[in-house]
Amino acid sequence: MKKQVITSEKLSEYQALGYWKGMTLDMCRDYESKEYWPGITLHDYFYDSASKFPEREFIVYSDKRTTYEEANDIIKRLAAGLLELGFKKGDVICALLHNCPEIAFLQIALSQIGAIIQPIHLVYREHEIKRRIEFCGAKAIVIPEEIKGFNYVDMIKGMQKDLGLEHVFVVDGDQDFGLGIQSLKSVWTNTTDTSSLDHYLRKSEPDANDILLLNFTSGTETDPKGFIHTHNTILGNTYIGAMDICDFAPGKEVLLSFSPMTHTFGHMITYFASITGATIIMVGTFDPGKTLELVQREKITFIQGTPTHLVRFLDHPDFKKYDLSSFRFFGTGGAPIPPELVQRVKKEVGCQLSNWFGMGEDIIHTAVWPGEKEEVFLNTVGRAMPGAELAIFDAEGKELPPGEVGEIGFRGAAMFLGYFKNPEKTENTRNDQGWFYTGDTGFVDKDGYLRLYGRKKEMINRGGSKVFPLTIENSLCFHPKIKSVAVVGIPDPELGERVCACIIPVKGETVTQEDIVDYMKEKGFSRYEIPEKVKIMTEFPMTPTGKVKKDLLQKKALE
Repeated sequence: MKKQVITSEKLSEYQALGYWKGMTLDMCRDYESKEYWPGITLHDYFYDSASKFPEREFIVYSDKRTTYEEANDIIKRLAAGLLELGFKKGDVICALLHNCPEIAFLQIALSQIGAIIQPIHLVYREHEIKRRIEFCGAKAIVIPEEIKGFNYVDMIKGMQKDLGLEHVFVVDGDQDFGLGIQSLKSVWTNTTDTSSLDHYLRKSEPDANDILLLNFTSGTETDPKGFIHTHNTILGNTYIGAMDICDFAPGKEVLLSFSPMTHTFGHMITYFASITGATIIMVGTFDPGKTLELVQREKITFIQGTPTHLVRFLDHPDFKKYDLSSFRFFGTGGAPIPPELVQRVKKEVGCQLSNWFGMGEDIIHTAVWPGEKEEVFLNTVGRAMPGAELAIFDAEGKELPPGEVGEIGFRGAAMFLGYFKNPEKTENTRNDQGWFYTGDTGFVDKDGYLRLYGRKKEMINRGGSKVFPLTIENSLCFHPKIKSVAVVGIPDPELGERVCACIIPVKGETVTQEDIVDYMKEKGFSRYEIPEKVKIMTEFPMTPTGKVKKDLLQKKALE
């Protein structure tokens, strides 16, 4: 595979748009020389795996099994068909999809022509979708026909005159849906000649430093922000995760992602497979019972998901009935892993566990590698990934020494370009040396491990004392009567804020204020850290990716 290096002109072009503040050409050359930037596009990785493992299954979805050779043919014809419809380098295509083969085909085909995929969560409806399409200037959207009784085709038809889209594609079937809405499958089945693709690539071949992905933050505190990644910034980090942390054997792994592929964490499952020649087992929606069946039947070796997904998997009543011996690795991220979960995985599954901590903007910036001591899993979110740097900053932007709590800063090869159409936010979240202020708080201990305190905006100021919800949550999650816990600050006229623990009890149990106070005193917490309010709930407001939406939870606690 031909490797590409970034030119000074390309770097200047990005920085003229307000992106990559503080990035220097020397830094880029360092990332290239150490292969933190592989210089290889997504489609080149895929085509290389297809040439090595043509008969291996690329995707298994329900009763459909698609080999690498078959997928290679579909993707090339899809890319050529999209070109003939007028798509070109830099165009944005929204993907409002469940986990299905078409989203993987689309990822690679758009990579081939240099277009940009923009995933949208299935739970969004007219208002959010319209706003996203308009904001991104999307040229097309790809949707399912119907999921869980909701008809997406009817929804889009009702919005179509206001959207300004050139194309709407549906992933189900190959029929004509009317109003110019066509199946995505028809694009590749109607394309028999791919010579237009070859001609296009001779003039405008995508580069590893071109934009691959435009996605949005989960918006747990504020409106979501669109972040942009090149092939290099996201694939280099993915490669390290697959080959160095997970130790994938090329052409032998079977992968499953619990996370939706519209979320960056789940989106990466196609990258893992393309890089390593692995098989992806896809399910449209997460079902822990069906997952157990799939692990046994398909001999799944790797599962990726959030701690919430893993808990539901382990808690399924039929968990012990299945042969899970093939399942050797679970990669978790998207939220800090509760300490009790580390112990459960070790005891009940026996597979390797790695906690990946990061965000869409910098992918994985720290990791707890498999085989680390249990106390590392219990107390930290690991050390900086290869190609990444960590620093801790105070409120004035001064770098703090090890052991002092402040805002976590990131710099490295997985750094996103910037926030789409938001130059002010891009500017304000980086300093002149290229450090990105993550909004998370914590400290780096003497051994280089990052100890997380939680989101900066979630910090509770109780009469001048700083209270970090995550430390309380990580303690209370061990309480035998508590199933789930989330801590928020609630306004108080005397102290500014007070600590409120929102609790979902274990079924059949009752949790009282006294239970919480006694437990936390026993654990040695300071008086100001002990929750003064306890709200019993049946569910928490969640983002589409399984994170507690703290702003809505706070409002719910105040009701």
